[in-house]
Amino acid sequence: MFEEKVKTKCEFTPKIDSTTLGLLAFAALPVLWQIVDTIKAGGVELSFRPLAVHQQIFKLLDGIGAQRVWTFYSPRPGESELGQGLDFMIKGLLKEHEKEFIKQLETWLEADSHNLRWFAAEVIGYHKIEKLKDRLNDMTKGLDRDAAWEPWQLNCLWAHSRFDEKNKYAQLKDLLVNTTSDFNQGWVLSAYSQMAQDEPRDRPILAKHVTEFKRRADLTQKLIDEANELTVKLSQ
Repeated sequence: MFEEKVKTKCEFTPKIDSTTLGLLAFAALPVLWQIVDTIKAGGVELSFRPLAVHQQIFKLLDGIGAQRVWTFYSPRPGESELGQGLDFMIKGLLKEHEKEFIKQLETWLEADSHNLRWFAAEVIGYHKIEKLKDRLNDMTKGLDRDAAWEPWQLNCLWAHSRFDEKNKYAQLKDLLVNTTSDFNQGWVLSAYSQMAQDEPRDRPILAKHVTEFKRRADLTQKLIDEANELTVKLSQ
């Protein structure tokens, strides 16, 4: 662990874990020279240039978000895990610089990079940023549910579906039980499996969704097998 000491500028001190350090080293090297003044070995401490720290963190996150498909959950194939340090940074930005960070998230939602659109949805949904709930809905409005959606669009749907605690993930379930796209169905099932692992309290509602999905008569054997495996996982 190491600390980025930025209290005088940002009024929070993010702690960065080994996962975060690794993704910084891999994904953020192109932008580190713009934002980092010194990096000490041994004790390992980042010192940012004496500019507006939250703006430098935006650059850092922009560089990271564009590189890969990131998740706060245990990663599925093709995804990479965001460390606790990045989660801490984001919480600090929401606390101290909410207005500017929301604007940045809106920029990412409209970016040409699908990875940045995914990243924005991941942040908004995981942290339940209410002020951007409607923007998530805009990203999937009018899409043909029977066409294969882009992964970032599915992630926007996942994020939006997290806001209604009384009917959590209802939008995901509606897509799962109604779409004829094997890709969409498989994506939602894998998302359910991911959440079953990291959010066990949601297993009962997810199990109900999967049970309803399994009643369909048009499922491929692959999807049937995935749904059956997920049913076992959700019952644990």
